[in-house]
Amino acid sequence: MEPDPQHPEREHNEERKPDVIENALLGLSSIPSYQFIRDDIRRILARNLLVDRVQRVLDGIERDYELNDHKFISGAKFRAADV
Repeated sequence: MEPDPQHPEREHNEERKPDVIENALLGLSSIPSYQFIRDDIRRILARNLLVDRVQRVLDGIERDYELNDHKFISGAKFRAADV
């Protein structure tokens, strides 16, 4: 993923001197428009971490299920069972 899809190097003009005021205005107006990319990446990372966590829980449940002896009981016996 390219951090900046624009190519400012193609618009480079050797004769033009840097303009502090123009740079400050561009910094205030154009850079925040790219902030959403960072936020999107953070949301994707958070979702991926959640997916990994859920997968670990499911893997543990499956491992426990495979290791334990399963005795099936009726619904009535299950309701009457005590913890």
